[in-house]
Amino acid sequence: MRIFLLSLFLLICLPITTAWYYVTPSEPLICQQDTNCTIHFGCINETTLCTVDCNLSIYDPRGNILVNAESISPEPDGYYSYLMNTSLIPELDYYSGLIYCGDSGGGDMEEIDFIVTYHGRTPPPDFIQVLFILAFILVLCVILYTIFLLVRHFESKDMDLLDVLYMFGIYLTVFSLKYFNMEYMGSYIIDTFADLFIDIGSITHIILPIIVFIICFMKRRVELKEENV
Repeated sequence: MRIFLLSLFLLICLPITTAWYYVTPSEPLICQQDTNCTIHFGCINETTLCTVDCNLSIYDPRGNILVNAESISPEPDGYYSYLMNTSLIPELDYYSGLIYCGDSGGGDMEEIDFIVTYHGRTPPPDFIQVLFILAFILVLCVILYTIFLLVRHFESKDMDLLDVLYMFGIYLTVFSLKYFNMEYMGSYIIDTFADLFIDIGSITHIILPIIVFIICFMKRRVELKEENV
């Protein structure tokens, strides 16, 4: 059991510490899924800012057109803004766009890029995502194992306080996994699983272990009294 908990702690801490090092703010615009995201950009005509409506086209990762040459008026500062409804975007991925000034005949085009993620943050490198997935799998295995131990302790009436603390530790670990997932990984699957376990785990890893511990404790007290009689 201790080996399980130590491995779980290391697998969660390693991707988090490396994510702090690798994730930098110098990334394309990040948009959160199912929210309105403002794309702010400049529009150039030759070498100067465009003074009339600018045309914007946005493409998904496969090249399909999401926004087709939509005309956008300049703001007082000379720049342009487009409110993108990410709930209409089919998937979490990198998206690209082309902008050109309406009075330039489409001769000069600028490219823009943005990313749609579940949590609205920069996704970590691939190897960190692999570590998160491994941590997720390990958490699942530990949860199933501790539930099996809980049943065995109930049958043998030998659950002690250290076993209860182990169960509490697993429950708190899932809270940490959910937090770090939202901060770095942004996986919908892990987030959904964490929410599910937080609800169910309050019974399987908090309430039931306390009840089983009390039953075991009372059983030992009765046995000690019988031995002393």
